[in-house]
Amino acid sequence: MTQVGEILYCYAARQTRSVGRGHWFFHTGQWAVCASAGSTKAGEWHGTIYFAPFGKELPEHAMAFRSIEEVQRFVGEYFEVPVKRVKPGEFPRPDDL
Repeated sequence: MTQVGEILYCYAARQTRSVGRGHWFFHTGQWAVCASAGSTKAGEWHGTIYFAPFGKELPEHAMAFRSIEEVQRFVGEYFEVPVKRVKPGEFPRPDDL
């Protein structure tokens, strides 16, 4: 099955009009936030997937990674679409939904 869209990834150091503080992934084909990520003080990264594409199982609630790049790679492979980094101001706003 061919997936449509791309994943927009952004990091917001503080709350903005379009997104809260953190690492966010937005699926343009589903027009929804599809994942988030965060790190511990020890440098371990955790990713959470919010919904499963048709025909796939939802992974464990939170998964551990070594870097944000690993999280980005996993999200792109899981949804089978490219991940594109954007600035928080370019992330879709609630008004856009």
